Amino acid sequence: NMKSVFCDLGKTIHEEHLVVTADCLSVTGEFHGLNVQGIKQQRNQMSISSPFSQACFS
Repeated sequence: NMKSVFCDLGKTIHEEHLVVTADCLSVTGEFHGLNVQGIKQQRNQMSISSPFSQACFS
C-alpha cells in the first residue's frame, strides 16, 4: 500500500494526506498515476479546468 511505500523510502506522511491522495487518484472510478499524464487524464475525464492545475501540470 501507499503508506508502506513511503515508509520504505524513509518518508513520513500523515494518514489523512494519503487518504486524500488516494481519493483524488481514483475519483473517476479509474486509477490515475501520480504524474503529469495521470493528472491530465483525470482532469479531462472530469472536465475540470483550473488555472492552477494548468500552470502546474501543463
